[in-house]
Amino acid sequence: MAGSQLSVPLDSPWSFKKPPTYTTTSLRASSEQNESGQEQTPQKQPYSSRRRCHFFGVWSWELFTLGLSFASMSAIIAVLVHFNGQPFPQWPYEITLNTLVALLATILRASMADVICQVISQIKWAWFQRPRPLIHMQEFDQASRGLVGSIRLLFVAPTSVMGVTGALVTIISLAIGSFTQQAVKPVGCTQLVPGVQASLPMAHFVPGSYQNDYFRSSSVTFDAATRAGEWDVSPNMQGVIINGLANPSGNDSALVASCQTGNCTFPAHTDGITHSSIAMCSSCIDTTPLLDVGLIPNTNITQCKLRGASVYPVMTGTNGGILSANSEDNLTWASSQFTDVFTAVARQSLLNTTFLAFTSATCTNESGVVKCEHNVHTSAGPSDCVATSCALYPCLKNFHAEVRLGTLSEQVVSSIPAVPQLADNSSGIATRSNYTSVKTPCLIDGVEYDLRTNSTGIPRIPGRQFINADVDGTTLSIPSECVYRMDWDYSAGMLTALKSHLGTSCQFATYDQSHIRCSSFGTESLYNSHQATFETMSTAMDQLTSVITNRFRTSGVDTPESGVHETVLGDTIQTTVCMQFHAEWLAMPLTLLAITTILLVSTIIGNRTSQGHPLWKSSVLPLLFYGFRSGPSASPEPLADLDQLRDRTKDVKVKLQDGYDAGFIETDGNRGYTTGRDVDIDSLIHRE
Repeated sequence: MAGSQLSVPLDSPWSFKKPPTYTTTSLRASSEQNESGQEQTPQKQPYSSRRRCHFFGVWSWELFTLGLSFASMSAIIAVLVHFNGQPFPQWPYEITLNTLVALLATILRASMADVICQVISQIKWAWFQRPRPLIHMQEFDQASRGLVGSIRLLFVAPTSVMGVTGALVTIISLAIGSFTQQAVKPVGCTQLVPGVQASLPMAHFVPGSYQNDYFRSSSVTFDAATRAGEWDVSPNMQGVIINGLANPSGNDSALVASCQTGNCTFPAHTDGITHSSIAMCSSCIDTTPLLDVGLIPNTNITQCKLRGASVYPVMTGTNGGILSANSEDNLTWASSQFTDVFTAVARQSLLNTTFLAFTSATCTNESGVVKCEHNVHTSAGPSDCVATSCALYPCLKNFHAEVRLGTLSEQVVSSIPAVPQLADNSSGIATRSNYTSVKTPCLIDGVEYDLRTNSTGIPRIPGRQFINADVDGTTLSIPSECVYRMDWDYSAGMLTALKSHLGTSCQFATYDQSHIRCSSFGTESLYNSHQATFETMSTAMDQLTSVITNRFRTSGVDTPESGVHETVLGDTIQTTVCMQFHAEWLAMPLTLLAITTILLVSTIIGNRTSQGHPLWKSSVLPLLFYGFRSGPSASPEPLADLDQLRDRTKDVKVKLQDGYDAGFIETDGNRGYTTGRDVDIDSLIHRE
């Protein structure tokens, strides 16, 4: 077999007086011998026939790992989307969502790194299509293996666009784990507690029971009258009225919700209404413009009185009254001050009352000079007069409620006055005028019915009571769950109690002019320490009726027949930690995955269309098989693909030899001799 000779430089550590001669047989069989020992040159085959028909099969592993990258990326997105806004899952063995995402991110980076490794390895063979320093072979090989080699490749082969891109992907991919973890943000959130319900009291009917608030007479017989037409309520309700005047915001008057976690919501319906209840309401008008102020004839005592009202005037003097109140049915003397709302409720209210008081709240202080409109001088100093008339009436209140941090927040969405209507004899109540209000639209079995237009469409099921009630002047048969009412005799007892507590007069204490005393306990708050205004008095009546309403709700029932206390049920919420998905942090991993895909596809297409780029990837067999030669090749064959190299070299035995013939040498086990090689190891390391 013809061979070419290489000269070893004289300054080489392996030089002799006469340089040794090496043959160029290498590991590849560039020619064959026949049985007679003559060399026989094989016929040259077309290059295309050398390409395997299963071209993409050579890249099957890389395509698989790329698919694994897409699967890992998809799994990360799917998991984070699924748990977005949800509490962090509780999995066995204390496995957390962050652990799962970190595992998927590791698989993503590892599979991408494998693809990039093979791409860079294949690029290095194309890099040597032109003359390059042999050391670049080592640099590309190191770049395909890790971070340091990738950084070095940026400076070694900056003109290799695909090589540099692959190296950058390898470098940046180190941050994939951190970026995916940044996509998982813990935030505070709330969630429903299954099986635990919140509740708030409500009532359709009062009174609820004899033991709580049912009417009684002063002679302590429950159904008899003290005097003709006069009734009374229980001491419990008496105490509620006093608390409503003296301390309306106290714990004794507060409504308590059942909410184990301190955070609860109640299902809302039309206009955000969560529940409704029979209640007490108030409406007030400012009657101060109807005041007459002046000196009592033949005295130096100033008095304030209301024209046409039966309320006692307030007056200065040693024993002069500073606040008075009187309950009266007829407020026609104040009709000029009526509003539309007040006009509607005053005629059918349970109680109309008027308050008159001295006050300094409306006085002004200009350079130390106090000026008051009515210019009244009392023991408390310069004063004005203020008058307020209020109507107190049973009503239906619609609420919106929720519990936050253990505090019940409840707002009145709307109210509907209850008007006197004849009781329905079918319910067992005597034919008297009960205060009745009808809720419409009304929620029945989860469906809202407008009783004005669709009262007949309500299912008549066993156990559901229907009551005749007035709706906009028309008597309709209404289901009991839409009717809210106060019994006639209970309303008579409430009227007696309210009159006794609101019909009052107050004056300065004779022993201490800074204190006042009133004939009814609790009404001192209406004086408001000489700072009474229409707003403070109106607010005091609102607070009083709210306290009474709370009592109605805790003692009232659904129907007088069943006597069952009602509650509105809600959801119990607990505060926990939820996962918030920040998708923007996945832009980097997705970009790297897209670039990896482009690099692999470009490499596959480039090798598919090129006739000079064999598919060797990261294999070292080409270097050993073809060797390093300095002259023309004696082989008529083109470069073989990796599969062909594997086939040809699987039966070739080599060994690494030290010394004079250092390097890989081919051995023949049968004959026991070594073949020549293209170049020794020193020629691979040193350049001339």
